[in-house]
Amino acid sequence: LDDYYLQQFGEVKSVQLQKAILSVSPQAQESARCGMPLKHGLKRDWNLLEQTTQKVLAKQLAAPVLTSPATYTSASGHFTVHYTTTGTDAPPMTDVTGIIGIPDWVETVAATFEEVYAKYSTMGYQQAPTAAGVPYDVYLLDLAPLGYYGLTNSGVSAASSGFPSAFTSWMEIDNDFADSIYTPYIPIQSLQITAAHEYHHAIQYGYNFYFDIWYAEATSTWMEDELYDNVNQLYTYIPAWFNQSRLPLDTSESISTGGGYGRWIFNRYLSETHTATSILKVWEAVAQTENCITTNNVKSCYDIPMSPVINNVLTTYNSSLGNDFFGFAKRVYTRDWPLHLGSSETDKIHAYSPVAAYSVYPV
Repeated sequence: LDDYYLQQFGEVKSVQLQKAILSVSPQAQESARCGMPLKHGLKRDWNLLEQTTQKVLAKQLAAPVLTSPATYTSASGHFTVHYTTTGTDAPPMTDVTGIIGIPDWVETVAATFEEVYAKYSTMGYQQAPTAAGVPYDVYLLDLAPLGYYGLTNSGVSAASSGFPSAFTSWMEIDNDFADSIYTPYIPIQSLQITAAHEYHHAIQYGYNFYFDIWYAEATSTWMEDELYDNVNQLYTYIPAWFNQSRLPLDTSESISTGGGYGRWIFNRYLSETHTATSILKVWEAVAQTENCITTNNVKSCYDIPMSPVINNVLTTYNSSLGNDFFGFAKRVYTRDWPLHLGSSETDKIHAYSPVAAYSVYPV
């Protein structure tokens, strides 16, 4: 486990791990993605790591330290944007249309997060908790070299919010979304879907830190389209799943397999069948799910398997995970997708090609 995290964060690796890596064929670099899963795993497994490993990786769980730092608090006071005025992490410094002394892009970031905040409030979600109720911290950094749009990092226990395993959080997002990995989408579009995606991770932490990552990514990705329907970047994740449809629904998150990210389309089906409230109920159920055990006065917690939680919620709609997944599979095949927010998006959903046809049952 120590070697795994040291390798993932580019630190010193053991000789044994180097040999293991060299014995495996290299994989193509995945497209830009969310950086939350790796940080989540590190936080969850922290107490299992050697002290020497903890010393090396402590910086990964700490808030960024910016050179020439500056801050700007959003108009409604829910967010503080942290940025630098120098170096590669500096956002575009143009200041011609907004508040004197504050770069226009920084103001745009703050306004976008306030917009996201308002939309999630309307949908009934509990907002992400912060320590002592201060504004939520958003850091602007050059994340393109890491292949990230953004990442959400957990903070401290927020059990006082009413949920025993709730945590505060803070996030980092790319400073300008101008690098080639974000094309063909313009910066404001990448900012919008990143804010929608990452802030839902912050909301998830506010319900329960210990969740099954695949569904966290499926939900945050689905929310991109619910909040900013005009961007449609998330449709690029679907082919990886439909072309490898024998992989389980709860396959670990991966752009290349469609694990997690590509599964957002299943949430689309559930929301169309049972309303979007059904997804909210899943996360509310996670908040009340017991996921920690104490042995010899040592408390340990595990990530909650999401499939049983989803199934239990669907039973309140006189359905089940099996029934709804079968209905989803039929819709994928027949392509009779209803309108989404008043418009047809069927042409954006990858067509599934069956691998074989059978005329006799059982096969």
